[in-house]
Amino acid sequence: MSAPCVLIASCCNLKPDFLVKEILKLDDLGNGTCILEKICAYDWNIETKYYTASVQLCTTEERTIGNESFAESVEAFLVCFDSHQKNSFDSVKSWLPYLNQLEPEIKMLVCHQCTENHEVKRLTVQEWCIDNDFELVELAPEEDSDENDDFPETTGIKRIIQALHAHTWSNLTMKENPSVCSPYVRQLMQDEFKAKKAQENQKSLDCAPNHVNKTACDSDEENQLRVDSSCVDCAHSSKSNPENQPEFEEAISLAQDVSKIDKEKKPKEKTKEESLDLLHACEDLQLFEALGTDDPGGESFEKLFERFGLMKEKAQSLPHQERKKYAEKVAVAFWRAMGGDEDEVEGLSETDDLDTECIPQNIP
Repeated sequence: MSAPCVLIASCCNLKPDFLVKEILKLDDLGNGTCILEKICAYDWNIETKYYTASVQLCTTEERTIGNESFAESVEAFLVCFDSHQKNSFDSVKSWLPYLNQLEPEIKMLVCHQCTENHEVKRLTVQEWCIDNDFELVELAPEEDSDENDDFPETTGIKRIIQALHAHTWSNLTMKENPSVCSPYVRQLMQDEFKAKKAQENQKSLDCAPNHVNKTACDSDEENQLRVDSSCVDCAHSSKSNPENQPEFEEAISLAQDVSKIDKEKKPKEKTKEESLDLLHACEDLQLFEALGTDDPGGESFEKLFERFGLMKEKAQSLPHQERKKYAEKVAVAFWRAMGGDEDEVEGLSETDDLDTECIPQNIP
């Protein structure tokens, strides 16, 4: 099977090669490999704390799906457009029939900047992205008016790389001792491997219905064992490595992107207002205390991820000083859940600083 591909196209003056250079961090891109007519490929060896993978960044000047083999290898699609020109946005829309054939898991719409003052208004672009499962990425986004935002979003090329790193590539190889001590993150990786293999096995059965799929089943078990063994010593390696913080944001992105699969399968039984009603100080305190223990357990960590968006809304509704304290507590909880060195968070806000009136007292 050929290496998985990131197909990069452009519907404006910004050339696809620009994104390739930024992703690879090269000043001179050089000549790529022409794998098909008008499709050039550049090798990208991804190495994160958790896995390695070999990917091809493919550029094209025309709308195409290549051949059958190439179409099956496309796992991500990036397209550039100019928000000052309506015809540029219309050209992006003309890619949709091709994407229906390619079916990439990652789709990102890239522009320099998109505001309500441009010919193609930001709200229009965002609604289109939601309807077509795209993510809007601005290379030079307008500065946020809220300078006190305690949860800044990753933007630009960093966001593109972050999303690509968080993807489960079909040829990825898990590292033996990734510093991921959270049971929830390990379970997400295992579930994603199972889902990938199940899809591949189903395709094999569809092509050869009389074929006994014992080999595929054995391969699935091997992948399960590989993920399990790669995480056996993760708690020890995390404790002994105080350099975990630079990869923390990447771990969060990985878990959030993978968990979308499970969340989409579960019916949303509660409205946003009902969920906000459940986010009380008592529950936050209990959750922080659970994550502050040596073994928080997957359930507590999963709850933290499910509530992350609600925590952000709650923080934004607090006064500035209280918001900073609340953000510290969230950060400390995440750090401890990831197995970070306790010395790194010494002196920061503790759960004891919270209002204790909401904690049930033992009545003799």
